[in-house]
Amino acid sequence: MFGLLLSMMVSALAVRSEFRVEPKCLGCRIYECYERLLHCGPMGYFEAYGSKYCRRFNDSEVLSRFSTVGKQFLSCTTECLISFLDKYLKETDIISCEQLEAAAFRSHIQCYLNCDFCSVCKTQKLPLLRSYDIWDFASIIALQQVTYAIISFSFFTNIVENSYCSRINSDVTDKFDL
Repeated sequence: MFGLLLSMMVSALAVRSEFRVEPKCLGCRIYECYERLLHCGPMGYFEAYGSKYCRRFNDSEVLSRFSTVGKQFLSCTTECLISFLDKYLKETDIISCEQLEAAAFRSHIQCYLNCDFCSVCKTQKLPLLRSYDIWDFASIIALQQVTYAIISFSFFTNIVENSYCSRINSDVTDKFDL
């Protein structure tokens, strides 16, 4: 019994030195490569969220729903999220799947802001909403992000001012420990 528990704990942790990915791990494939290293499983961040939405938002059919500005936002966000994960996984000594998921979700808001979400949400609400699976927002951390986006970015209105988004951008780091 103790051996089983110990092996489960060890498989849920990874040491920084293990995060060397293969050269073929480019773009959205990086999530699969990280999953092979960390083994968070089908309900973990890499499979259940990261890879799924990276592929979805880079799919030609989904991209066709967005304007040029929307496509730039999606490309920027993809690069930002992957860059964050790469840095996080290389710089963090010991990583659990739970720590990784929390850190990854915290990075979403900053990446959205850095990629001009405030402008995109004014005109691209429908394509954005149509691209998500509603059940993916059932976790507490996802609900917190959605709530913050709706309130802070005036997601369902066109009232968002550039100065308001700039202020939110400077405040978001404190609110989400980024």
